[in-house]
Amino acid sequence: MKITRSLLLGAAIMACSGTAGAGEPEGTLDKDQIRKVVRERIVEIRHCYNQALQDDPEAQGRVVIDFTIGPKGEVTQAAVGSSDMKNDAAPGCMRDAIRTWVFPQPSGGSVKVSYPFVLAPG
Repeated sequence: MKITRSLLLGAAIMACSGTAGAGEPEGTLDKDQIRKVVRERIVEIRHCYNQALQDDPEAQGRVVIDFTIGPKGEVTQAAVGSSDMKNDAAPGCMRDAIRTWVFPQPSGGSVKVSYPFVLAPG
């Protein structure tokens, strides 16, 4: 089983940082800090993908999770931004896992992130 980062990962994180809602200040968080937390918690993403592989040993695809990191570092919102996987359970599981993650506190307010995961067996 492989989980790789999309080649567009850095651009995706930088392009989506900004305001989290009306009236909230724009925040910033270094993309390396975001990647660090993802790497530390990747076992949760692997768990979701392993469940998909039990149903379909050839399951694969690209899943983008859109989430908001609040001013205290907590994930305040998470959604499946896009997925080309046949199995809907894996992207939903990934979204639910990310909702529990805690990141370093952003500077200046909330930060929106789109984080792509490329999932492939082997």
